[in-house]
Amino acid sequence: MPVISGLKTDAITIGKSNTDTNNFQLRSNADGTATLARKSDGSGGDVLTIDASGVLTLASVPKVTAVQSMVRLTGSNGFGTTNTAIWRFTTQVTNQGTDITYAASAANGDTFTVNTNGVYAITYTNQFNTAASMGLSLNATGTDLTTSVQSLAASKILSTVSTGGVSYMGIASWTGYLPSGSIVMAHNQVSLTAGTNTPPVNFTITRVS
Repeated sequence: MPVISGLKTDAITIGKSNTDTNNFQLRSNADGTATLARKSDGSGGDVLTIDASGVLTLASVPKVTAVQSMVRLTGSNGFGTTNTAIWRFTTQVTNQGTDITYAASAANGDTFTVNTNGVYAITYTNQFNTAASMGLSLNATGTDLTTSVQSLAASKILSTVSTGGVSYMGIASWTGYLPSGSIVMAHNQVSLTAGTNTPPVNFTITRVS
């Protein structure tokens, strides 16, 4: 490409589209910096800049997504010996990310503590040897933990369903915003016995936003 001596310009248009928003302006600034901006006149916003030392900076850094936080459990391990309304699971299938802390306790049952403000999707499936209420509780404490889920204060119930009959499967689910420090549990009617567990009992909590 030939060099034309003495020809200088502070901005050039890059692009051949008839739609101006599809083109770019490369601009040289008096302070020794350079800018690439959208639209032929640069009015569409900067895409990148080069400072006087030659360091390139993107106007918007590409989003790097961390591991999606999720805990997934299966299996029936009965109720906590102390917290007699809180279910325990046998098998940890998935436990990834840092937004949720899962804790298993023979006495207290299984708990899921939210570490990050966000939107969470929760599903709990179980089966009992009689018609029963089951569901998801939020921040249950004290006597709540030995109280049937359907008898909790409304503010402590995320979801509750009835299994409908002997060995009927119940599915409780909820999606919504939870602040850091929230504690979710698989909360049931007390004095129940597990059913045949086919299909398997399971619990999944995932941060979705």
